[in-house]
Amino acid sequence: MDEADTTNGLSAGRRPARILYLVRRFHALAHARLESITRAYDMTPAEFTMLSLVAGIGPCSSAEIARRASITPQAVTQQINQLEGKGLLLRRENPSNRRINLIEATSEGRTGLSAINQQADRLEQEFLAAFGEPEQAVIRAFLSQAIT
Repeated sequence: MDEADTTNGLSAGRRPARILYLVRRFHALAHARLESITRAYDMTPAEFTMLSLVAGIGPCSSAEIARRASITPQAVTQQINQLEGKGLLLRRENPSNRRINLIEATSEGRTGLSAINQQADRLEQEFLAAFGEPEQAVIRAFLSQAIT
């Protein structure tokens, strides 16, 4: 893959840098910055994402989480165990089916999530500061379409 000139996005052959390359570089930068935010709350970006998902959908089964996150049930269980151990998620019996546990965010989990979201919003604003609203809409549309 071509290495891009970071000042103008051109590769050594003077063709525009590959979008795949630029997305990968942006992901690395954004992930590192998000990791520094989540670390202050004793979370990883993956744990933040899991907590966000659970808080957003409310009490749900681990199978529902796996479906929505497109990850294996084993990975979900591992993350739930980690977040439960930190007091950020809890499991309780489903009253309509005692064989299924419902997973939900604790008060401490929702508080940490809110604080991280505020800082993540500021980070996103920082990344998008050079773009007007129409350009931001195009970026969001491109990324949304690309991942579906």
